[in-house]
Amino acid sequence: MDEQLPLREATLGDLPVLVRHRRMMFVDMGPAEGKEATAADLARMDTAYAEHLRRQMSADILHAWVIDSPDGIVASGVLSIMSWPPKPGDTTGRGIYESIGFRPWDTFMRLHIE
Repeated sequence: MDEQLPLREATLGDLPVLVRHRRMMFVDMGPAEGKEATAADLARMDTAYAEHLRRQMSADILHAWVIDSPDGIVASGVLSIMSWPPKPGDTTGRGIYESIGFRPWDTFMRLHIE
């Protein structure tokens, strides 16, 4: 029988996991713009991203969700509504940024989510 893992909206208490998932996304992607991220680069990004999440979640601009398992959070997703000036072909002035993270890949592949 497939186990359904619960999806819930993330809280500020989940920030360390959301930050770790974003870090792992960049580590897994490898060099960006021809440059490998150093440990110092990643540490600065972690600090800045945690503060970004805190501000944006508190202002109800950014929403995140996590999937819990008995072993902890195994996946996360972040959605941020952004605003920019209208442009040709898009006069809404709105955009969406999203990212998804999970740990580890083999655990993610075994999840059965409907």
